[in-house]
Amino acid sequence: MNSNYIRIIFLIICCISKSFLSFSQCILTGLQSSYCIDDTNSTIIPLPDGGLLAGPGIIDDTFNPELAGVGTHTITYELDGVEDRYYLTSINGNPWGSLSNQTCMDNAFGAGNWIQETFESGVAATIFTSTTSMVFLDGSDFNASELEVFLTANIGLIEDWVNEGGCLFLNAAPNEGGDLDFGFGGTVLEYPLFLNNAAAADASHPIFLGPLLPTAVAMTGFYISHGKLTGVGLTPILVDGGDVTLAEKDWGLGKVIFGGLTTVNHHSPAPMVSNLRSNILTYLDEEANKVDCLIEQEVVVHDLPDVMAIATEDTLCFDELLTLTGAGADTYVWNLGVLDGVPFTPATTGTFDFIVTGESGLSGCFNSDTLEIVVNDNPSVAGIADPIEICLGEFITFSGTGADSYIWNLGVLDGVPFQPVTVGIHDYIVTGSLDVTGCEDKDTVSVIVNELPIVEGSVDAEEICLGESITLSGSGADILTWNLGAVDGVAFNPVTAGTYSYILSGENYLTGCQNKDTVDFVVHELPNVDASVDSDEICLGESIIFTSSGADTYSWDFGVEDGVPYIPLTVGTHTYTVTGENLTTGCINTDTLNVVVNDLPEVNATVNESEICLGESVIFLGEGALTYSWDMGVINGAPFTPAAVGTQTYTVMGTDINGCQNSAAIDVTVFNNPIVTGHSSSLTICEGESIVLSGTGAGAGGTYIWNFGVSDGEDFFPDLTRTYTVTGTNSTGCSATDDVMVTVNPLPIVNFSGDELFGCVNHNVNFTNATSGAISYQWNFGDGVTSDLTHPNHSYQYAGLYDVKLTAISGLGCKATLTFEDYIDVLDAPIANFEFDAVDININNTEVEFVNQSENATSYKWTFGDGSPISEITNPIHIYPEIGNTTYVITLIAENDYACADTTTNRVLVNDLLLYYLPNTFTPDGNSFNDNFKPYFGAGLDVYDFHLVIFNRWGEMVFESYDATAGWDGTYGGGETLESGVYIWKMEFGETMSDKRHYVEGHVTLLK
Repeated sequence: MNSNYIRIIFLIICCISKSFLSFSQCILTGLQSSYCIDDTNSTIIPLPDGGLLAGPGIIDDTFNPELAGVGTHTITYELDGVEDRYYLTSINGNPWGSLSNQTCMDNAFGAGNWIQETFESGVAATIFTSTTSMVFLDGSDFNASELEVFLTANIGLIEDWVNEGGCLFLNAAPNEGGDLDFGFGGTVLEYPLFLNNAAAADASHPIFLGPLLPTAVAMTGFYISHGKLTGVGLTPILVDGGDVTLAEKDWGLGKVIFGGLTTVNHHSPAPMVSNLRSNILTYLDEEANKVDCLIEQEVVVHDLPDVMAIATEDTLCFDELLTLTGAGADTYVWNLGVLDGVPFTPATTGTFDFIVTGESGLSGCFNSDTLEIVVNDNPSVAGIADPIEICLGEFITFSGTGADSYIWNLGVLDGVPFQPVTVGIHDYIVTGSLDVTGCEDKDTVSVIVNELPIVEGSVDAEEICLGESITLSGSGADILTWNLGAVDGVAFNPVTAGTYSYILSGENYLTGCQNKDTVDFVVHELPNVDASVDSDEICLGESIIFTSSGADTYSWDFGVEDGVPYIPLTVGTHTYTVTGENLTTGCINTDTLNVVVNDLPEVNATVNESEICLGESVIFLGEGALTYSWDMGVINGAPFTPAAVGTQTYTVMGTDINGCQNSAAIDVTVFNNPIVTGHSSSLTICEGESIVLSGTGAGAGGTYIWNFGVSDGEDFFPDLTRTYTVTGTNSTGCSATDDVMVTVNPLPIVNFSGDELFGCVNHNVNFTNATSGAISYQWNFGDGVTSDLTHPNHSYQYAGLYDVKLTAISGLGCKATLTFEDYIDVLDAPIANFEFDAVDININNTEVEFVNQSENATSYKWTFGDGSPISEITNPIHIYPEIGNTTYVITLIAENDYACADTTTNRVLVNDLLLYYLPNTFTPDGNSFNDNFKPYFGAGLDVYDFHLVIFNRWGEMVFESYDATAGWDGTYGGGETLESGVYIWKMEFGETMSDKRHYVEGHVTLLK
């Protein structure tokens, strides 16, 4: 392996660790590190393409795992290096008019093996790529600014390209300005600092050793460099004393050589310098990382695992558990929802293929195996019981169907009668077996053994008296039946005295099971009872005596005691019952009698008014009786006048038709009358003002009512002069009246008008007062200003809508106000304003576009100051005469729809242009064609401010002139024509457009 190959491999490793594309990076996509032997082919995509893929299983751009076979294989990709070299200058021409740098590129790489681009049209993104090894950026006289623009726009991309392995030669001689920033950590070419001698800082540097020999390590010349290099991390190559004119800097994986060198015609010895530049280009190209690589990638092809399926049994009955287990791999997946090693019950009968897929955890490869499992059906066994429901003590016969043989639990024999010994629901299980497969099935027969009912009869009394009812009741069954016509739970009356015996039969609805019971009772005779009273009609509150006979003991209702006086408590005909009891049998009987109790009359005392004022009369009436008698001298139904204030009770006694009497009483209250006074908050007011009328004297809780709809104590607005009457009523309802007179004075009748209701700011309005019935006035103009004049004049200073209000005052002090809302409309005055771009107005561009920025205007008038007609366009465009250094006054008048206007002015300056040209060659051979060297000014020269000097190559001045029209004829001091060669000129002059002075220099070639 050679050293160059070693370097390429190293760069591949480095680039893998970076996120950006390196010069030496090649990658393969689509190729996996691991395959199974049965995997499909992979398509490989190498970047960059164009190289060679090789290795086991490789067919063109695909990898076939089966073709490669099981094992570890090495796949290689090899790509030969290719690269581009670029030379960039300005589009304005080669530096110094020389093609020497193109010759150096040919010397370094051969004609046609490099690409030339320009700073102005070259695309940095297509130049600084991974296929470009070396770039030469060259800027010199009149071209350094183009280089600077290119560097400023693309320095980040260029630095990244060098960092990734590219090499750059960055050279300039910037005669156009100041220092030039080369980038790369602050490397600067300082200008102007003219270096004329240079020597190698390191004579053993490769650029001094080849490939073009010999190369001088020291050189001199006219301006060998226009500046020196400064910065951090520079390795000097050429120095002039302590100043560095050529330097090298490592930047990432790449390298940069910086220079301020001029072209070879300013160096001595010139061929050596040309060889030096060619060697620089060759050296940088060799240092660059080329796009070539060798990738080796290992691929492992794995064999498939040897998977085996295992079952706990291969033949089973339905509903039995089955366990399937895989072997030969690391993980297993079964079909039909089976989990490896987990017992399950097959869902149906039949023959099934169970497939297990096993995966190797190391390789990820899969394989499978299949098991055949037979699931036999179970017999469909049914158990039969005849009958299925019995009463305790009865027999049942059990039998099975659907299988070949049967076994019952609980001691039952198939087909043999069986007698259950306990009550309840019993489950009898039969197991049926098939002789061929041995598969079994079971069935359960439920049999109900019902208990016999426990029948019990009862009677509500074992002994009764004749005429009493007796009730027979049974329990313990659903259907209960008594003999001798008795109905269970229904009372009946035996018709004769004696001893009785009744039999109860009971049966359950659901089971039909039956049982019986017997009940006995005795019926006794009743005693003969008689009742009497001393009086059968009395008044309420009188007493009577009750007596009885025919039994041993007696008991009356209503609290009566036999032979004891009794006073009834209520009115009406009352029936009294006595109960007599025979103490031997306990039998009782009753007798009744009626007593009439007359009620006392319900006497009521009434009066037509219970509360009256002093001096009023009332009428008393008695009610509820036949005749009435009052106290206090009152006669029933006649008017009666109480004599004093206060409350008095009056009593009446009433007698009814039965001679019964009762009394009643009633109260009458006599109140005093109030003394009422009416009050007013004001007795004299102006029309539209309010007053409050209120009354007093009715006391707490008293009320006051005014005529004409006035509410006591509330504001109201009288419309004319009148007398108001108040009626005051106190809390007892007694009342009195009083009168109040109120005088109402009329208001002025207000009216006014303004002469000009619309206008702009500072708008003046004359107001005319048309009010009647007033002696003074108060005006409010809506802008904070007021007036007390009869006919005022007012000026509005600001835009807006203004309300105007006039208040008029009568001789009696009554005020009236009239307000006109938004009466005066004052608009903003126009503000004239405009702008234009004054930067590029000159004799070659006299077209000016005016931008109208006026406010509050609707029409415009423009005058442009050059005698042209007035324009009424909003944003006009005007073309001025092509006369340099001329100022024009522009006037804009902005006006609104109310004839309000504003005026503004500005100035336009049409500048002159500075146009000149100097040739770079002249031939003073006396043929009247190109005999003189002089500048040619088209415009803009201040002829009174001009100076031209010319120097030979040794810095000696050979010509000087202060007249732009006097050129150099190639002689020195008017003598003989000087030798052919390059001469340096410097020119200073002023311009007509301003006080600016220009300083330019260059070179001219004299040819004889």
